[in-house]
Amino acid sequence: MRHMGNTLCAGDENDFDHEVGANQVDLSNRFGRDSYLSANSDIVALMVLEHQTQMYNAMVAVNYETRQALYQSYGMNEILKRPSDYISDNATRRIDSSADRVLKHLLMCGEFPLTDSGSGPTRFAEEFTAGGKRDSQGRSLRDFDIKTRLFKYPCSYLIDSTAFGGLPAEVRLEVISQL
Repeated sequence: MRHMGNTLCAGDENDFDHEVGANQVDLSNRFGRDSYLSANSDIVALMVLEHQTQMYNAMVAVNYETRQALYQSYGMNEILKRPSDYISDNATRRIDSSADRVLKHLLMCGEFPLTDSGSGPTRFAEEFTAGGKRDSQGRSLRDFDIKTRLFKYPCSYLIDSTAFGGLPAEVRLEVISQL
């Protein structure tokens, strides 16, 4: 597959050359690499990093949205003389909408389909996979496919992260319920 990594676009995007940086494994001719842990560019590691940043961004946004919805709902409870822990219909809709967004990221909805297999020049894939929890059948959410999609199983391993576990219970339990 061709991608836009390891290249610069200095002008008209129609003149962009996809071949120049495609599938580079050694970047030593592009910049000084002495201060980096590896001289390699591992496409698998970069794809995992992209997934992580998108998932963490979604969880941060949902965390904020849920806390804001609850804060506003609880503030209205005092004004409207409702029980202090009452969650308004508006707050519930906001939390449910937030849960949907996290769920779509967890299940990798809209994931870019791969049309060719890939691998990286480092041990990243092996080490990353080895670090995953396994079920009784030996499966892990960290198992790679890298033929048609990034991961073998369409649920993010970040469901087992501190960030997911730290989401407000109202949204976390809704996501789990929908799963």
